[in-house]
This record gives sequence, structure tokens and C-alpha cells, in this order.
Amino acid sequence: MKDGKKFVCSKRGCSYRTNWKCSLIRHRANIHNENVTWHHCEDCDYKAKQKSHLKMHRALIHNKNVTWHHCEDCDYKAKRKDSLKQHRALIHNDNMTWHHCEDCDYKAKQKSHLKMHRAAIHNDNVTWHHCEDCDYKAKQKSNLKLHRALIHNKNVTWHHCEDCDYKAKKKSHLKTHRADIHNENVTWHHCEDCDYKTKQNANLKKHRASIHNENVTWHHCEDCDYKAKQKSDLKKHRAFIHNENVTWHHCEDCDYKAKDKCSIKRHVASMH
Repeated sequence: MKDGKKFVCSKRGCSYRTNWKCSLIRHRANIHNENVTWHHCEDCDYKAKQKSHLKMHRALIHNKNVTWHHCEDCDYKAKRKDSLKQHRALIHNDNMTWHHCEDCDYKAKQKSHLKMHRAAIHNDNVTWHHCEDCDYKAKQKSNLKLHRALIHNKNVTWHHCEDCDYKAKKKSHLKTHRADIHNENVTWHHCEDCDYKTKQNANLKKHRASIHNENVTWHHCEDCDYKAKQKSDLKKHRAFIHNENVTWHHCEDCDYKAKDKCSIKRHVASMH
């Protein structure tokens, strides 16, 4: 199928398009070929058409003998020191000039990236497709369809954690969760000033610098206890929470209120 100069995938729900017919043929063969046998990883969502690729993935990602190099300031880790060095130069360089979005927490090192972000996320002319059962929204119907199939599919079998509210569609995810969260052999690093805890000193350091740094200038909301480090965040909060023009939808059985009817619907279904 042709759409102007672009070849468009005719598969229902797929938004793929390309300028090259060979790319479209390759796309359909790779993505929509029902005869393909996928080889799934037991420990994550990765899948591959060839066993050799799956083997390579497991050797790279799930190899317990690998020595990881951890960043001191965030959760990033790498198998090579030069990758860690590059990460720190890009992300934690104090001399870097960041370009901040006025309407959210997004920041970019290049103005072009910020411009692209604003056009994609904060463009008033964008038509959003909203989910009927939650707050999810998407610009493409195919993404909304995928979301509903993944999240609101009543035929999905959930695997529940015995020790908390966590649930997963795959046993491997539940297994990873229990190993990460409920492993009694894990050493937790606790914050001295609040209930925060983490498995890595680097995360604790980042938390304390972000939350308990006395040198931070907080911007306080005049109408509630909310505070933010950036004026743009406070502006967004006030527009969302204290906007007098917003129509609130109230729950008939409790004090819960929401701006979307779908949120009320979800609340009633889960709480009442």
C-alpha cells in the first residue's frame, strides 16, 4: 500500500511506514510473520528468532560472573570502564548546560532535542487517544490498542507476590522482583532523615543530595504543602491542582475526586 511517497504497513493496528519497499517487506517478515518461532529469555522480556541471539543476550545481560562498574551518582552500570567514563562525562558533567522544558521535568543538552520534545509532548494540536479504563493516553490508536491488550486484558493470568501487592504477567518477572525486593541477604542503605532505603550507596547519596540538601531553593505552593525545586514544576502543579476552571468528578462513596471520569470509574471498581 502506498501513501504519498511512503509505503505503509497494511496490518491492522500497525503504524509502520517507510520510503523503501524493501524495508516494508523486511518489516512484515520480521514483525507480522506468524510462522516465526520466538526464543524467549527466562529472566526478562527479551526474545529472539535465533537461539544464538538468545544465548548471546543471556551471556551479556544475565551472566552472574560479569564484573559490573557502577556509577557513584545514579543506577547506571556498565561492563566496561570506558562506557562508565562516557556515561559520567555525558550525564554527571557539572559544566554541562542543560535546556529545561518549561512545562515538565524534561531536560536536554541540545536545544533541538528540547524543541522536538515540546513539539511531541506539549503540542496543543496533537490529538490524543485516551484509554477508557485509566489515565493512559497515546497519539496513535495502535499504541492505545497495545496498551489495552497488555494492561486491561481480562484473560491475562497474573502472578502475585506473597509478600506485597506486586504482580506480574510472567513468572520470571515475579522471580526477579522477589530476588530484588524480598531477598533477606540484601544489605539496605537507610537514609538518616527519612524512610528512604536503597541497595546502593550511590542511590542514597543521590537521594540525600536531592531531598535533604539544605542549599536547595524550594518553590512553595501558596495553597498547599507542595514544593518544587523548579518553578516550572510548581507552575505545572498549580495548573493541574489549583485550577479553578477544572471540573472535578467526585466519588459518591468517599472523598476521592478526579478530573477524568475514567479515573473515577477505575477508583470505584478497585475500592468500592
